[in-house]
Amino acid sequence: MKKIYLVFTRDNNQWVNEMVDFVFVNELPKIFGAGLTTQITRFTGRTFEWYRFVEEMNKLKTTVISKKSVDPIFQKKNQVKFLKEVVELRKLISINPKRVKNDLDLLQEIKTRFLDVYPLYVLAVFLPGPWRDDFIAVHGGGSKQILNLLFKSREDSEGLLKEITNFMRSWLGPQLQKVGYQADYLKLLSVSEVEEFVRLKKMPPHKELDQRFKGFVYMYSRLVKTKDFKVFLKDENISIETENIVLNKNSFTGSIAYASKIVRGKVKVVLNSTEMFGFKEDMILVTPMTAPEYLAIMKKAKAIITNEGGITCHAAIVARELKKACIIGTKIATFVLKDGDLVEVDSHKGIIRKINI
Repeated sequence: MKKIYLVFTRDNNQWVNEMVDFVFVNELPKIFGAGLTTQITRFTGRTFEWYRFVEEMNKLKTTVISKKSVDPIFQKKNQVKFLKEVVELRKLISINPKRVKNDLDLLQEIKTRFLDVYPLYVLAVFLPGPWRDDFIAVHGGGSKQILNLLFKSREDSEGLLKEITNFMRSWLGPQLQKVGYQADYLKLLSVSEVEEFVRLKKMPPHKELDQRFKGFVYMYSRLVKTKDFKVFLKDENISIETENIVLNKNSFTGSIAYASKIVRGKVKVVLNSTEMFGFKEDMILVTPMTAPEYLAIMKKAKAIITNEGGITCHAAIVARELKKACIIGTKIATFVLKDGDLVEVDSHKGIIRKINI
């Protein structure tokens, strides 16, 4: 039985998910000498979860960190090129949608830029992040300059996937509405379906998209509609490596992003930007990871708890600015807590406790 692990939860769209999968499968082997056979994407009906095979990711990590420090992938000129491509991609997705002259040309250019950017984005995410200690163990003193360079690349490209998602919604969402579809349907469309809509204004039937909204899994370039992820994995002979840690937790810990007084409040779980409405003063914000559009509710929140993130993540930076209690990197907060739960947040010790009434 193959094992997978949950990478993170994101409010992206299926176009982005498929493009990332394409890079891992087709582009990374050309650059790093190893890649993945697939990335498993699950749409829960509210948000997207990304999973990867444990064995394949271990092989990719070993291949990358074992390369010599002088390898071209670690050189400054590569990162300079990467950051230039990030700037160009951001220019494309910052245009006023009403001023787009040719939808198809813009779509193709975004796709091309994405394929130029994302392979090195992967490097900038993994090495300064989860592979950092392993990389230092292999490269010793020679690792500092490389990691500083890649950390700069990571900072300057932070949030890029969400920016693409947001732009596509503001650009193509109104066009979907003109042909009788909800703008939200955009998040469910594949790469080929987005292109078909841009070319011909053709869409899958409403019934098909309504079924996808109930849940689906994308794996090995196929989309399978299913509401029961566990049944799907069992049929595929796959197990989740960390699934047992997310059950029945009355207290759990994370990293301290900002320590304030111990606070108590009711939980509001926000898995995507459409769920921010109704967030009230003094609620405890629980989310996989914050994004710039969450700022309004972060200001209202009594405390902030995330599944993911390091000390330089968006949630940590904003919490320090707002002087709000913030615990990040819990891994399980959105799985354990639900709307209305009363919790105590001890941001001095990094502990979250459920309070039973």
